[in-house]
Amino acid sequence: MPAPIRLQSRDLDMLYSLGVGRYLTVQALEWLHVPTWRARWQAHRDSDQGKRGYYPLPNLYRRLEGLRGGGYVAVIRRTVDRATVTFSRQADLYALTEAGAELLAANRPQLDVDELVWEGQRPRALQTLEHTALIASLYAALRAELEHYFAGQADRLILSDWADDRRLAQAGPAGERRYDQVRAEGDDLPVLPDATFVLSLGERQRRYFLEVDRGTRPLDSWREKVRAYRAYKGSSE
Repeated sequence: MPAPIRLQSRDLDMLYSLGVGRYLTVQALEWLHVPTWRARWQAHRDSDQGKRGYYPLPNLYRRLEGLRGGGYVAVIRRTVDRATVTFSRQADLYALTEAGAELLAANRPQLDVDELVWEGQRPRALQTLEHTALIASLYAALRAELEHYFAGQADRLILSDWADDRRLAQAGPAGERRYDQVRAEGDDLPVLPDATFVLSLGERQRRYFLEVDRGTRPLDSWREKVRAYRAYKGSSE
């Protein structure tokens, strides 16, 4: 087990991102929490090393290992990624633990810790894990691009209220349902996307729904989703 580290503000920021995004790679965390990453990546792309893989800052790995040593994050080792002529292991995923959520609650009292997702030690189906990892990478990419594009601007598009399918499927603090349900052709159908979020510009807000297809969902299930979305559009829900 790695040794714990002296906590910094950025460490708490990373814990929060893990609590929202759920499963994030080191690269995704670099997008969100290392302002110099874009210049480093562009320099790498334009250099003689550009055809080789890009690696995040080594210090970021050390910080995450320190957080793991304190029990604040869990690491998920992924399977081997098979290519045509080479074999390589996919990037590890990091997730917030219950201890990490408690640490955030103690140091960031303004945060609603009930809105965070943390992991216990439990088996994970491979397809479910990879699906969730892709949803999380989209969260990190969207948030990083918005923060970069609108940096320094007074009027900026803000991403908020992100919730993935697992979070939506969980009961709320009072046992309430987190997702909507609609009546469609005599059936009660859940409106349960892979993720949902709000984009705000000033007082204007719009909610979006994300569906990630890896070719594993049966067509009948897609038909049910489409029926639910069609009934949901313009409904009181």
